Amino acid sequence: LLVVGVSLLSIAAIFFLVFAFVTFGIVGRSIVIGAITLAAIAAASVLRRRRLTATAEGIAVFAAVLVYLDAFALRANDLFGLATVPAATYWGLILLGSTAGFFAWHQLSALRTPSIVAFAALGPGAALLVGGLAAPFDGVTRTFAALAALGLVGLLHPIATVGLPSGAAVAHRRVERLILV
Repeated sequence: LLVVGVSLLSIAAIFFLVFAFVTFGIVGRSIVIGAITLAAIAAASVLRRRRLTATAEGIAVFAAVLVYLDAFALRANDLFGLATVPAATYWGLILLGSTAGFFAWHQLSALRTPSIVAFAALGPGAALLVGGLAAPFDGVTRTFAALAALGLVGLLHPIATVGLPSGAAVAHRRVERLILV
């Protein structure tokens, strides 16, 4: 039931984003969408501290969806001139920035979802950013550079266990290591 509830909540957020685009002005929709995202992050962290782990993880998934919806809305609204940034570069920066943010959130709240999302975004973020920055080169060189970046990120899988006791490292971040590999 929790998975269904979070899925429906995510679908409702997407619908609300579309509704906000039609109804509100640029400032109003940006404030509403940002506030809902921050509230979801805070709610998941508070629920985790109260030992409601499953509910907290479900809300954390919802917050992760909202973070990427916010990134989409920033570009669609052309806030700060973001629509002029090439798409691959923009999404590479967003994915790498969200990696840092999700990892910090994981460290502060002990939620697993932000850690998994952070490691899942790391490889594609690096590949998109390098591919976007290599746009002046031909298609083969650009593709090689992007895939080389993705491969190098895959070699970083040992960092998934940094900061954990040796026994806990193997079990705790197994999913994260597999994502990177």
